[in-house]
Amino acid sequence: MQTSAGNNVSFKFRLPPAAKLSFLLFGLAGSFVLTMLPRFSTGQGTENVPPFTLFLFAGLLMIGLTAILLNRLTKNGIELSRSAMTLTLGYASAIAFVKFCLSPTGLYKVSTEGGLSVQGGISPNDPLFYIGAGLVIFLLYIFVFWKMYKHAKRRYTGDAKQISTKGVVLRIIGGILLAVCVLAAAYAGLLMFPSAAGSAFDYLGYIIGGVGIPVLLALVAAVIMARKGFAETTSLAISTGQPALIAAFFWVGLAVILLFHIMWVIFMVTLIQLWPFNTYTPK
Repeated sequence: MQTSAGNNVSFKFRLPPAAKLSFLLFGLAGSFVLTMLPRFSTGQGTENVPPFTLFLFAGLLMIGLTAILLNRLTKNGIELSRSAMTLTLGYASAIAFVKFCLSPTGLYKVSTEGGLSVQGGISPNDPLFYIGAGLVIFLLYIFVFWKMYKHAKRRYTGDAKQISTKGVVLRIIGGILLAVCVLAAAYAGLLMFPSAAGSAFDYLGYIIGGVGIPVLLALVAAVIMARKGFAETTSLAISTGQPALIAAFFWVGLAVILLFHIMWVIFMVTLIQLWPFNTYTPK
């Protein structure tokens, strides 16, 4: 294990051109599927709610496309182990299920039960709502992922403290609760961009109220698999003396999460054009 030379360790990693092309094709294919799938489902469901099968198919198709992407990356110069790639698919699948199945299900559930609030911000039927919410939620995802990356780097250099999986999950839940408090403060106008923060805060409230427990379970599963993926990759990096493997695992995950959020915005904007939410303005 690296110790005294830890400060000189280089974790630099660059995506090969072929891998960049694979990510581009993944983004284009996913965006096309998520734009067209709702249009093929317009005759199903009820007048104001898409069929649940639409969300289920969207989640499964994104998981399938992600599996194809990761398979291509292993042939494009990404030298991660098979188990690391399997764990990447595992946490990516959990995130995809949250973003493309549970998230819209929760929003439409709240919409039909009482409506989505338009309160001092942007309407849930406005694309800007999803751009703002998507940006803030993406930053929350990346914050968690970056913390795991930093821990993996410290483990490689011998500076990391051993933390149990339970301890990591508790720390992440605490961080998420803190982030929600920050969003609430932003929503009250204490930060510079209350509109984006307000959209994210409203979105989280709708999801928690609609499908909170399944979302929490999926995110905990994603955290556990991502942590195991970092642990697997770090062990390989230590045994082979290739710290760049840790960075490779991080950048592959970051790119997937970023593309998921971009495609989620596209998916939600398509949905509200065909099935607008029931909204109300509180007095």
